[in-house]
Amino acid sequence: SDLDCIRALFNEKEKELSLAVAKVDELTRQLEELRGRHNGNSGGGQVPSAASAELEKLRRELM
Repeated sequence: SDLDCIRALFNEKEKELSLAVAKVDELTRQLEELRGRHNGNSGGGQVPSAASAELEKLRRELM
């Protein structure tokens, strides 16, 4: 039925989005690591930006 097709498409897109979020998380981690090396690890803690906070919120909604 149409509803089954829509559900299947939704599930497929949800998986794609989940993979994309995982990729963004990994790239963000790598970027933070590189920035830490470049800045000599001064400061110690990370300050979450508005974009990273929004990304984390969206990631939690997916789980």
